[in-house]
Amino acid sequence: MKKSLLILAVLSLVLFSACDKSNNNPVTPKEAEKGIIVVNEGLFGQNNSTLTYYNPKDKSVAQQVYSAANNGSKLGDTANDMKVLGDKGYIVVNQSNKIEVVSMKDFTSVGTIDFTDYGAPRFICLPNNNVAYVSTYGDNVVKLNPATLEVSKVIAVGFKPEDVLNFSDKIFVANSGWGSGSTVSVISMASDSVVKEIKVGTNPRFLVKDSKYIYAICSDNFFSPTGQKGIYKIDPSSLAVTDSLKLESSPGKATIAEGKLLVIVDKGVAEINLSTFTLENDSLIGAQRVNPLGLGIYSIAYDTQSRMIYLGNPKDYQQNGEVAIFDFSGNEKGRFETGINPGTIIIYEK
Repeated sequence: MKKSLLILAVLSLVLFSACDKSNNNPVTPKEAEKGIIVVNEGLFGQNNSTLTYYNPKDKSVAQQVYSAANNGSKLGDTANDMKVLGDKGYIVVNQSNKIEVVSMKDFTSVGTIDFTDYGAPRFICLPNNNVAYVSTYGDNVVKLNPATLEVSKVIAVGFKPEDVLNFSDKIFVANSGWGSGSTVSVISMASDSVVKEIKVGTNPRFLVKDSKYIYAICSDNFFSPTGQKGIYKIDPSSLAVTDSLKLESSPGKATIAEGKLLVIVDKGVAEINLSTFTLENDSLIGAQRVNPLGLGIYSIAYDTQSRMIYLGNPKDYQQNGEVAIFDFSGNEKGRFETGINPGTIIIYEK
């Protein structure tokens, strides 16, 4: 991510706007089946996070589905992650200091977990029906029961952790340090304690995995670059970095697709061959094609069944965004409107 783009994005999220521009009429979708759920962050401090539901079968779009399903209630301020477990969705709402739990049948709220005592939540992983782990800006990971919504333990990790991911019996946590961090904490699920700190590049923000490895996406310090930006390959058995791939521009969110790592960079979507761990294409899909305003791509997801790539377009980070759909050859297949700042895209299969 270019420094100017980051500054613009931050300013866009922290400045108060005159009104809530996400004023689409809330629509309750039919019972959610296979579809695309977009978590729209909204504007920082504006309490206008929303959910968009897109049905790829009939190409219908429902906006503000949480509000529509809950008698007009707002989702909250800055929703920045969502995971689905069984028939429930767990939405991390950072500035509202909560996790909102919704029924995946109709998006009605079935519970709320208050994080006021633990620090603003950032990301969640759900290894099984009995346990969830949530990273927070309290410099910890909170363990809770996703069924009872009760917190059972708070585990100290690095400074300002971001993404959290499980592999087998371990939890991996990206310690961003708000740009100064360079470690991934490893938590044993058996002891709920940190068993190792793995040294990676600067500013690890996102984690993805395939069947064998974990990939730490390191964006580098945006304001004082160290040159340590790229992808770091971690063996979850030895807990060691086995390879790294330096990139010219700061990588952001990423997804696994057909043996490739698709990662958002300044130019658009870069394609990394995971079998050779080499950069095959630094611009499989150009950023300008997704966001003609030239302000970058905000989120990414891949549907393995349709083989479609979904890319969040925040436009100018102030107005309603959209999601652009591309095939694996880079051909655009359509778009649909979202709320403000479509930051997370979920491929949901009932």
